[in-house]
Formats: sequence, structure tokens, C-alpha cells
Amino acid sequence: MVKLLVVDDEITSRDSLIRNIMKMDFDISFIEQADDGIRALEIAAWYCPDIVLTDVRMPRMDGIEMSFKLKESFPGTKIIFMSGYSDKEYLKSAIQLRALSYIEKPIDYNELKDILGEAINLLILEHKNRENAVISERLSKNFPLLRNELAIKLTNPYKLLNEQFDYTLLGIQPQWDFVTTLIQIINKNSLTPFGFYSAMENTINNIDNILKSKGLVGISTIKDNEYILIHIACPPDKKHLLESGCIKEYLKDVENILMNIDFFIAVGKQVSGIRNVPQSYNSAVLTLKKGFFNDYRTTLFYSENSEIPYTFNEDIIKDINEMILAEEAGQAVSLIRALALDLKQYSNTLPNNIKEFFYRIILLLYDLSSELGLETFSGNSDRSRLWQDLSYFYTLNEVEEYCCRKIEFFFQCRREKRDNKSKILQIKRFIENNYMNSDLSIKMISEHTYLSLAYMCSIFKLETGDTINQHITDYRIEKAKEMLKNRNHNISHVAESVGFNDSQYFAKIFKKKTGLTPTEFKEMCHK
Repeated sequence: MVKLLVVDDEITSRDSLIRNIMKMDFDISFIEQADDGIRALEIAAWYCPDIVLTDVRMPRMDGIEMSFKLKESFPGTKIIFMSGYSDKEYLKSAIQLRALSYIEKPIDYNELKDILGEAINLLILEHKNRENAVISERLSKNFPLLRNELAIKLTNPYKLLNEQFDYTLLGIQPQWDFVTTLIQIINKNSLTPFGFYSAMENTINNIDNILKSKGLVGISTIKDNEYILIHIACPPDKKHLLESGCIKEYLKDVENILMNIDFFIAVGKQVSGIRNVPQSYNSAVLTLKKGFFNDYRTTLFYSENSEIPYTFNEDIIKDINEMILAEEAGQAVSLIRALALDLKQYSNTLPNNIKEFFYRIILLLYDLSSELGLETFSGNSDRSRLWQDLSYFYTLNEVEEYCCRKIEFFFQCRREKRDNKSKILQIKRFIENNYMNSDLSIKMISEHTYLSLAYMCSIFKLETGDTINQHITDYRIEKAKEMLKNRNHNISHVAESVGFNDSQYFAKIFKKKTGLTPTEFKEMCHK
């Protein structure tokens, strides 16, 4: 029997969906409904839906955010999105959800029937696979698989309540004490898949062996291809072995095993009874977030505190803006570093809130760079790309350094632009003083300005949009136009005076630039 949850902020849409689904020949036992993502999560907590059919755009919490949160507690739930055509790009952000499918509005109920049928068949198949896996594992007494299965179940209270497990297969008892440890692997992409999993498995095996030698049991697995998850199980008469000093001892080999990999270790609170292990896991997850305020390769222990999060002062943004405008680079960087130092005292502050504040500072530089024509940001950078850069950082130190580098590079680009303008002015003045010389050349200018040919041509083109030769020609033609306004100057004299040895060539260039021959221009001026 399948449980379905329909999420849509329009009641008429929900009613129509439910009415049509009930007409379909499916073994759907219950259908619940919600009008937004927040209400859907509340219902899901007790309803445990097998399939969620949800709209994308809704007030309070949209379907994408709701689905991410839902998957944390119900990873097996099948998600089907309903969306308008314009939401297709928006849906790409949910690829990692592994959503079953999406259907465009207005709903084609034949298409919906096919998609629901696929979801139900997949649920049936997965249920059979789980049953077969349990039978197979217990028959073969495959300890690693049983260990991995239980390690994941112990993160989810719903799994523990709804499924039975023979704990004695792993040598533990439900009334023991437990502590959950999470090891987050940071730069796994620097390793080959084989190297990554080899390091993870070596870590698990070494820690398990250490725990076993102490009379403890490690219930371990690799979670989400990013974490080593270890629930340490301890008999009541050995509770002292779960103290922080002892756990540090168990984990001391981690640094050696993960020698070339950055990581954080978070240790949750100690709990009594296997039903309370999800509490220890959740406390480890919360503790892991505090890694943002520390350096890599740090071990963090859960502690209950009532710290308030940092309150961001809008004056900081204004001060940095004024410092940038006043070209006080050192003071701007110092203010960023002082802010980061202050933030480290407020480890209950959400990392995303901190990143958003620094993002606003980066946007100040981005907008000023655009106004001043600076190359502070690469040509294909945009606001979303800047946020994406920040989102990749795991520590406050990285965010701080990124922001300081951007400020320093902004001022470097500004200085270089000013230097370039000074050099451009020097080049133009030399041309103004020597345009009448027919031997005037780029090489001659290069020797006078002490700039290399390639560099000189590059900055001139970048700043003016013209090549140096184009500028010389344009300047000569402008001077020629001034001279042609005088009746006493003939064409040959004008050509020679502005640096052309050949009057016919001069006439050709003049017409190309002005649309008139020198004679026509002169006659027009003296009508």
C-alpha cells in the first residue's frame, strides 16, 4: 500500500489532482495534502510518504527546498515535481535530489498516470530488494553490510521505530551507551575514486580495530560519499571509555591515514540506549558546522551552549565602501580581518549568513570594477558565479582570504589602469609632437617611451579601442583638415606637413576617413 502526499498552494489544483489520482487503478492507500513546503514537512514527519507530488513555486517554502529537507529524513521517498515551462532551468538545481521526474502544468493526467506507475513499480522493486538483501545478509552473516546498514539506520529515528534489527549480529545490546563521530572529507576530488574509497575504508578498519581492542564496537559506514560515520557502542561498565580524552586516542591515527586529505572530525554527545543514537548523530552534525570557524584537520566535541549568533552591522558595509572609494586598501583589508576575527567568537552563526554578508562586500567591488572598467573579475564572472565561489569554501579563513585578495587585486588593477592611462598620454603626446615626421613609427615611439612594442600596443588598444597606427592616421587627418581650411595651402603642402610623402596616398586615406577628397573638402570649406 502506497502513501502519497500532494503539495500545491492552490486548493483547486490539489482537489483536481487528488480526484483524478483516485480514479487511477493504483494501490494507493492514503493521500494527504499540504499547501506549502513547511506544512508538507510537518505532515511528512508523521505520515512518512512514499511518493511526494509537489509544485515548484509556493509561498513560505518552495518545492525544491522542501524536497531537500524531506530527503534528509526520508531518502527513499520518490519526488515528482510539477512545474511551468519557465521553471525548467530552476529545476536543474535539484538534480542532486535524484527526483524521479517532473511534469509540466497544466497537468496531462495520462502522463501523470505513467509517472505515478513508474514510481510505484520502483517502490515495489526497492521493497523486494530490501527484503532480499536482509535475507541474504543474515544468511551469509556479512558483517560489513550489516554494519553499514545499521550505521545509516541509527541516523534516522523513523527507521529505528519502523524496522526491526537483530543487534546481536554485531555484538551489541540496545541498552548500551553510544557516541556518534562524523569525519568530513573535504578535498576528495583531488583523489582518484579508488584512492578516496581506499583511504575511507582504511580509516574505518583502523578505528574499528582500535575500538575492538578496548572492548568497544564501531558501527561504521561511508555516508553520502563525503563522510565517515562511526557510532561507538560501549557496555555500561565501560562508560569512561567514551570520554573525550579516550575518543581522541581512538582517532589519533586518522591524520596519518588521511595524510594528504583535509578533514574535520565532529564528536556528538554521549547517549544511553540505541533508540537515542539519532540524538548523538544530530549533535555531531551540529558540531560539524562549527568546523567553519576552525582550521582543517581539527577535532570538535559537542557542547551545549547558549551562544547567540553574530549580529551583522550594516555600518561595516558602508565603512568598507567609503574606504574603497577613498582608496584606503590597507584599512579595508584590516576591517575584513577584524570582522573575521570577531566572527570566530560567535560559532553559533550560520556559515551561509556569514557568506552572504561577505558576498555583499564582493558585490561592491564587482559593481565598482564594472563602473571603472577594471579587470578585477574575469570576463565570464557574474553575480551568481561569485556566490558559487564563496559556497565552495568550508572555513571562515578561506572566505576571509578570498575577500581580502579581491580587495587587494581591485586596487592593483586600479593602479595599473592609472599607470596605463599615464603611458597612453605619453604615447599620444609624442605623436602630437612628431606627426609631421614621415618616419614616425611604432618602433620610434617604443624607444622614446621605454615600453616594449607588444606591451605598448596591447595597453593602447585596451584603453583606446584603436591601434597606435590608427591613432597616428586619425590625428594626421584631423591636422590636415585644419590646414585645408586655409586657402593658401595646396594639397601637396598639406600632405607633406602632416607626414605623408605621397600626396596621392594622402588623398586616398583622406577620402577613406572623411568621405571626401582633399580638394572636395577644401572647396566645401570655402563656399
